[in-house]
Amino acid sequence: MTLEWALREHGIDPKKDVNIDTSVEFAAMSGAFLAGNGDFVSLFERSARK
Repeated sequence: MTLEWALREHGIDPKKDVNIDTSVEFAAMSGAFLAGNGDFVSLFERSARK
């Protein structure tokens, strides 16, 4: 929700302008990002340190 809010604050429509994949389990997001499955992930700081 925070990511969508930040996008809207900068004039980006999260439903039309970007592709947000919510199918990735939260615990697997850092690994999916490192594997090249996206340009950006939204993580808690603890998960982002790995």
